Amino acid sequence: MRIAAVLEMATDRLRQAGIPDAGLEATIMLTHLLGVNRAGLILTADRAIEPALLDTLERWLGRRREREPLAYILGEWEFWSLPFKVTNAVLIPRPETEFLVETALRTVRDSGEKLPALIADLGIGSGAVAVVLALELPHAMVYGIDLSLAALRVARDNIKTHRVEDRVLPVNGDWLAALRPERLFDLVVSNPPYIASPLLERPWGPGADRLQPEVGQYEPRQALDGGRHGLEAIDRIAADLHNHLKPGGWLFMEIGADQGDYVARLFRELAYLEVMVHRDYAGLPRVLQARQRQ
Repeated sequence: MRIAAVLEMATDRLRQAGIPDAGLEATIMLTHLLGVNRAGLILTADRAIEPALLDTLERWLGRRREREPLAYILGEWEFWSLPFKVTNAVLIPRPETEFLVETALRTVRDSGEKLPALIADLGIGSGAVAVVLALELPHAMVYGIDLSLAALRVARDNIKTHRVEDRVLPVNGDWLAALRPERLFDLVVSNPPYIASPLLERPWGPGADRLQPEVGQYEPRQALDGGRHGLEAIDRIAADLHNHLKPGGWLFMEIGADQGDYVARLFRELAYLEVMVHRDYAGLPRVLQARQRQ
């Protein structure tokens, strides 16, 4: 069977299952399977695919038709134009979290002040945020905290892959309680769980009040469930942050699109400075910024 025909077959199978962007996903599967880029896929379109590779593709298509995320099927996903290992123990890196990193880096660089030397990533997950910060800020040390030992194993693999073992330290613990209460950190970043528990209990499907089945059925609930109103982790971090952030230190936190007013008010009431909520490229409130008083 020619590769071009295989691509058409895979696209049709995914489309019939209601997978959005079926053609793109089929292309990603084949490029990953064949070890080529998209240009290479075009150049090899008339070649026959090996039976063993076709068997693997059939298994992948079956899993994807069950709405298992493509990232988990492939075992890796791109973040910041870099490959990161992912398993179902960690959230799949998303553009919203790239926006978190981008906002933090732009703000601290544009401040004209000394760049952060000690950083905490609360909820390290796959390690994508911590690794990128270490690569972008080569003089910084990053502590990546996570309660999940399975997530920390994935993070360690990615830290090793990107050769930042000397500057990214995974720590097992429960948010800031994992650290001594000393005001040491120049920068704290976090993508905490911020989905309200009732939303996770609803049937999956389209609509603003439903989660995609890829999220609700497959991604780790511990990394999604923010309690009844989606704010439990955010409230805990806010209550303890002053014990760990240096005077003048920064916080950047990814939030739900309906949480901007609440988190901005919360941090202003806690007397943080420069509190604002940055809107992402879809125009949605996405990243909280706050700064510790001097």
